[in-house]
Amino acid sequence: MAITQFYLGDWQVEPSSNTLRLGKFKRTIEPKAMDVLLLLCQQAGEVVSADDIVRQCWPDSPVGDNPIHKTITQLRKALDDKASDPLFIETIRKRGYRVIADVQFVEDEQTRAAETNWQGQSPFPGLTAFTQQESQVYYGRNAAVKNLLHRLAEQCNRKRPFTLIIGPSGSGKSSLVHAGLLPRLLSEKGANGIRAFDYISIDFSDIRPAYIIEELAACMLDWDINDAPMFEGESADSLAIKLTTHPEQIIHNVKTKLSPNDPYNTLD
Repeated sequence: MAITQFYLGDWQVEPSSNTLRLGKFKRTIEPKAMDVLLLLCQQAGEVVSADDIVRQCWPDSPVGDNPIHKTITQLRKALDDKASDPLFIETIRKRGYRVIADVQFVEDEQTRAAETNWQGQSPFPGLTAFTQQESQVYYGRNAAVKNLLHRLAEQCNRKRPFTLIIGPSGSGKSSLVHAGLLPRLLSEKGANGIRAFDYISIDFSDIRPAYIIEELAACMLDWDINDAPMFEGESADSLAIKLTTHPEQIIHNVKTKLSPNDPYNTLD
């Protein structure tokens, strides 16, 4: 089975595109370097010798130790790692290399289904939508979730973070968002360079058009980050006025609540 994505520490690794992502940072490495990284991560915690790397990654290429050293150096540079004080790849003198950071593979749906130990009610909600709490038993839409994450990342890169999902009633839009998309975005590692800290859901069909901004502001008052209110001291009315007159001020205030060292903070 081809591995399409995995996490090395907080880095999201995509072998198919030879990319590493950490929040707003994106690095591209050579295909041979990605082959080595994948091999080391598949054997995380175990020492992999230079001979094993050559045999499994470059079986038809006559190479010595030097290209391997160069590849490991490239990987460390991409990961902001240091040979003298490693966080990701450790050199074991005269033996080889091993990954010491946590490795988490994004499992395919069939594997996840086989390993899920669901203790809740029936995993089939019938005509109601799947919720975030039922993401463990939400299957069959992996391709749609990946496509949505890709499009959302593109919109964010264009500074237009808006994605519209259109489909007939009952086609699964709410389930796709709540059980497929949100669990990926709300995880500590995020996905595709995006991480969500909180979210709100609003049914605009129950709101009179003249009061949409006020309702949005009232819902935003429930946002928190690290268990602290995002808009402490604000009321629904005061927040609604700022949304209408100075939305850039709200955006700035939200960003300042994030740690300046947080890789998802794009305050600059």
